[in-house]
Amino acid sequence: LTILEQRFTLPEPIAQAVAGLRGRIAAGQAAVAAASRGWAWRTTVQAGGGHDSNANAGLALNDLTLTLPGGGVLLPVSPTLRPQTDRFAVASVSASGLRDQPQGQLELAGSVKARRNAQASDFDTLDLQAAVGWATTRPLPGGGLGGLLPGPWRAGLAAQHLKLGGSALLNSVVLSGTHVWAGASCNPQATVESDWRTFPVANNLNSRTLWVGASASCPGLYPARGGRWNALLRVGQETARSPFLSSTGRPGGNTRHTELTLTHAWNWQGSAGNHRLEAQAQWARAHDTQGYSPLLANDARRD
Repeated sequence: LTILEQRFTLPEPIAQAVAGLRGRIAAGQAAVAAASRGWAWRTTVQAGGGHDSNANAGLALNDLTLTLPGGGVLLPVSPTLRPQTDRFAVASVSASGLRDQPQGQLELAGSVKARRNAQASDFDTLDLQAAVGWATTRPLPGGGLGGLLPGPWRAGLAAQHLKLGGSALLNSVVLSGTHVWAGASCNPQATVESDWRTFPVANNLNSRTLWVGASASCPGLYPARGGRWNALLRVGQETARSPFLSSTGRPGGNTRHTELTLTHAWNWQGSAGNHRLEAQAQWARAHDTQGYSPLLANDARRD
């Protein structure tokens, strides 16, 4: 290509083609060089302690009202279920790694977080999380699915195991996919996420949730100060794993979720370093398809 450019005066279309070819060669060389660098890891270790005025997640009410067919019944709450104060210590270790590939980027992450109370040991927690993801760095061949979803794409798989007081409380597996329209203004994104949750101590709460979301990020107020706003809309359907009328039916049946989040952030460089100011507003609604319990509000649906 260098000889061609030196010996001839190239017409504009050919010159553009040569420049494009040079760009593709350089991108390929950069991808190979990046892949040869191997993994890049980041590790974080945290520890701390404090005082919790409600270490056992106790009930704030002194009594509960049950709405029986014959009238309301007032039940006092046991003192053992009321909020208990306690000291606690927390510690966590997390690691994440990236490895560049010729066509994308491989991501791995994992974390361990534990909390131990001085007295309320039944409420000690252990949170284990692991995730793997793959993100493309180039558009898919042929423009992706029907030319409408060229990418970049990101696919991820995440798992969580949560223990409370030494017993398994939650097992969760999340499969997600994200598409970015890189060439469009405001960086629009679309996300699909499927979440399987299992509660070993209460299998009637087992469910699977399908989320569909869309987001955008555009210049906001005072762009000179890095002003930028972000909008996220998510719609989800949480489906019980067992029929509602069965012995393991989920209270409330299925649940429909709608979430709208608006965020505006400002970033600017000052004498003390980088500064960030953020304002956020969120509206969320969850609506059950069945009543929660005949003993609470005459089996009203939660909303």
